[in-house]
Amino acid sequence: MKITPVELIKLTKKAKNHSIKMQNRLLLYWAVMTFVIFAAILVVMSFAGVFSNSEEKASHLLELQQQNTYAELSEQFTLLTAKGISLSERTSEILEGFLFTESASMLSDNPEMLEVIETILYGDLDAVIHSNPCNGAYIIFDATINTKIPEAEKSRAGIYLRLANISGKNEISTDVTLFRGIPAVARKNGAELHNRWKLEFDISAMPGYDSAANFAGTRLADGCFWTENTTLPETWESMVLLNTPIVAKDGSIYGVCGIEVSEFYFRLSHPAVESEFGSMVTVLAPIEKDELMVSKGMVGSSGGTYLRDNENLIIREGEKFNTYIGRDSAFIGTHQKLDIALEDGSAIYAVTLLPAGNYLREEATNRLIWGISAIVLFVAMIFVSFFLAKKFVRPIAQSLSAIQENKMEDAENSGISEIDSLLSFIEKNRASGNENSLPSDIEELFTEFAKRAESLTPTERSIIKYYSDGKEVSEIPELCFISINTVRKHNANIYKKLGVGSKEELMLYVELFRRCGRFDELL
Repeated sequence: MKITPVELIKLTKKAKNHSIKMQNRLLLYWAVMTFVIFAAILVVMSFAGVFSNSEEKASHLLELQQQNTYAELSEQFTLLTAKGISLSERTSEILEGFLFTESASMLSDNPEMLEVIETILYGDLDAVIHSNPCNGAYIIFDATINTKIPEAEKSRAGIYLRLANISGKNEISTDVTLFRGIPAVARKNGAELHNRWKLEFDISAMPGYDSAANFAGTRLADGCFWTENTTLPETWESMVLLNTPIVAKDGSIYGVCGIEVSEFYFRLSHPAVESEFGSMVTVLAPIEKDELMVSKGMVGSSGGTYLRDNENLIIREGEKFNTYIGRDSAFIGTHQKLDIALEDGSAIYAVTLLPAGNYLREEATNRLIWGISAIVLFVAMIFVSFFLAKKFVRPIAQSLSAIQENKMEDAENSGISEIDSLLSFIEKNRASGNENSLPSDIEELFTEFAKRAESLTPTERSIIKYYSDGKEVSEIPELCFISINTVRKHNANIYKKLGVGSKEELMLYVELFRRCGRFDELL
């Protein structure tokens, strides 16, 4: 029999004034008990975070932002790598026009020719830094203006242009400074000298110079690589540099050219993105084993997340996203490998991070809300189940007492159609002296119950006999030589086989069978 929730509500209201079938009462009672179990499961699942959508929301936000982060960084550094190769080819072409088949060392001790070449190349470098996502570009020749000065072996001529006045207001000026090179070149082009200007490069302080200068491959792209985060020589500024060898037609090296992306420029170029979990931060860094090497990479605007650019983070991979753990902070996020490499061949990754604390607070709040709601439902269902249990058992107990005391005429209407019909029939037949027959519907009820009783085991029948003799549950173990837990299992089997919901209901049937002289059918 299938009853909808609406019908259950109507059934409950009807039960207040009319008799209804015991089957329907049992159905209503067990429906509420099912809700109690369901509510208990909800409580456990709520505090376990099953219903919290914080993880899904955070995962979705990180996935979308990571797509943007990966696309932006991939486009930026792929473009700069291509520009570095193009700058190398352009420089090689110009140098060959001056040197023909000579090496770059021909430029040594020749400041006039160096000035001419730097003047020509100034325009190429200026175009690179004004039309691409970078803030500096340089060309280093394998030559020096004066081979006679001390430490000339590590001094190299060249030109290095940098954008000036990078603003903390996310503005980048188009003004240019000459960081390395001949001052006359700056004057000709209206550029200022950098406050740390020097005439030539100290190649011992230039990261990656030796690797590029000693390139022996045939494919220029194979000698093009980025450095780790490093400090610009004789300044406090951090940056990453692209180094590309300048290769002559015969395979000899004229020098090295490159592009600069400073940490400050990177921070302005990749601002933090606000979300409901806090700021999402962009990181460009290598990964060594299970550690994100932030100190070797670049960090975008941190947006108040307290992500330090000198701290490496341990990676704990997760199903939806990863956790990145530092000394004093933790983040959630995800990373993807970019198609660029460092000097040592290690990969660089695009990373999106969110403060873990914000996410955990949001998740805890959601769990608490779900948990409280589930507890309220559980408590409400407990009260309803107790109420219905009392309403269900009380009329059965009253009817049983009336039968036992032969006071059926004084018994109140139980509200259960089978019991009320039987009591009325017994009282009527007792008054007329005819107590041997039963109405057809009650006879059918007795027959079905007796048939169900046929499935009882001998032990279960013995337990029913002891109950009919007035024995309590606590006395059964000693009488049947079994444990109390075994008694409870037998009780559950008895209730299930006979289709009753409690001992009181069972005893009502037992007494009715006894009163009708049919008790043996149960045993």
